[in-house]
Amino acid sequence: MTVSDLISIPEQWGLKVEEWTELSPRVSLIKTNKGKYIIKKKENLENAQIELALLQKLNGEPIKIQMPIASETGEYSFTHNQNVFVVYEYIDGEIIHAKDGLENSSIPNSLGETIGFLHKKLNSTFLEDKFPKRDLHQIVYDWAFKEVMKVYKEPQLENIYLSLEEDILKIARELPKQLIHRDTHVTNFVFEGEQIKGVLDFEIAEVNVRIFDICYCSTSVLSEVFGDDKLRQSWHEFIAQVVRGYSKVNPLSESEVRSIWHVMLCIQSIFMAYFCNDPGLFETNKRMFLWIYENRDQIENTVDVKSS
Repeated sequence: MTVSDLISIPEQWGLKVEEWTELSPRVSLIKTNKGKYIIKKKENLENAQIELALLQKLNGEPIKIQMPIASETGEYSFTHNQNVFVVYEYIDGEIIHAKDGLENSSIPNSLGETIGFLHKKLNSTFLEDKFPKRDLHQIVYDWAFKEVMKVYKEPQLENIYLSLEEDILKIARELPKQLIHRDTHVTNFVFEGEQIKGVLDFEIAEVNVRIFDICYCSTSVLSEVFGDDKLRQSWHEFIAQVVRGYSKVNPLSESEVRSIWHVMLCIQSIFMAYFCNDPGLFETNKRMFLWIYENRDQIENTVDVKSS
């Protein structure tokens, strides 16, 4: 069942639906007598309640968070056929494209600053015990590496993973960890001009190394421009601006900056494993993994760190 099957349900929120646009099987945009809203199908009621507690602590200056809307009876979720749904406010603004971020340095700087502010607020919620705790080494070597080797057991790739394991183990053990957004794809930031107006989608927040969010944001842009040689070469400066923006409000340690290249490879490993059953997407993410691996010097020099 898709979200659009529930077109009558939002009436308990006092909303008269005039137009329904399904954005994905779990998410829809509705236009109502009171304006636009987003409806999301949730994994379960407990997760919806934990997310609500987090969003209520996060919302406010300097960051606008997409908030759930309470019903007339004070409820923040509803159920239908044993599925849980939440109605969210709609943040009007612009979702930028990767090319925009590569051509305007103010955009990655704003992304870095916003993630930096967001991490400060996430760290002050004291809700870490409510969210999954992830170990980057375990994710890569107990799952992703094994899945990748099932479909692409090639000596060069296997040797790369084996050569990186000690470094990734050290990163997972020693780098600062905290509650992070985890899905800092550039499309989860709503812009107004060059400034970020709002942040979306905290549904997969977790405790992990904090630079994961910086790296994920950067690789999300790379994935959109990877087939364009010119744009791909300008991506290095995008990373630098994200790091500078972040560090202005939430300084990174030297060891964190030095680990950005490694964490990007971990993220690509996760995507390769996730898309093992889709040859086209697996191949794209494998090519990105190898390109990032081969461009270590340029990536590290761009963020003012010499190769170790």
